[in-house]
Amino acid sequence: MFSMVTKDILIARRHSVGLSQQQLAQQAGIAPERLEALEAGTGWPGAEAYTAVLDALGIEGPERERLEVQTGAPLSGDERAFFLASTSLWAIADHSWRITEGSPALTEQLPLATDRSSLLAWLLLDSDAERRLVNHRDLTVIARAVLQAGLRANPDDPALTELREQLDQDHSPAPGAPTSFDGTEWIWRTGAGLHTVWRCLNMRTGQRPDLTVIFFMPDDTPVAAPEPVDASEE
Repeated sequence: MFSMVTKDILIARRHSVGLSQQQLAQQAGIAPERLEALEAGTGWPGAEAYTAVLDALGIEGPERERLEVQTGAPLSGDERAFFLASTSLWAIADHSWRITEGSPALTEQLPLATDRSSLLAWLLLDSDAERRLVNHRDLTVIARAVLQAGLRANPDDPALTELREQLDQDHSPAPGAPTSFDGTEWIWRTGAGLHTVWRCLNMRTGQRPDLTVIFFMPDDTPVAAPEPVDASEE
């Protein structure tokens, strides 16, 4: 759909000036893990770290203007128009997994899409998530790993740090747990007592590397409730 334009430009520029990831991270004054997450499109290192990378690469003028990121602002332009016109269930999440916008049809089973809450906080701390999701325990295992990955990319992020502080030691991520919701199944309890499967697909936008677009692809086939995975066995 949309290519990861920003990361591709940064990688190409780094290669053109002959720097390794380690060398660029050192020149930008950031941990290599933060640059790695940015270039892989798996995490947002924070506005200051991102600006330091642009400075270290010597990106200026019109090219710099195209790559500047106004964090906290909604997605704009052609990408936003595409999602608004989509009939799929979708939501846009910021770097801390706070839902900033979502399709109207999403709110029936995911009410936090209307109150702009954090998807991670909802899964890890809110009993409403456990009530709604049959495989809630499996998804919390992934949510803990997603939180840890976000903190590796941006260890100073206040929203992620606050969420980590609200969790006890039992909420440490399971070894080898996926660090993305991409490709996961969300199995919902319905009013009829049956279960509906949503397949979750994630993508980063070309224009805003600090945002993630979440698509939920419904499957109306009823399924039996699965046995939850014991995180201690992973």
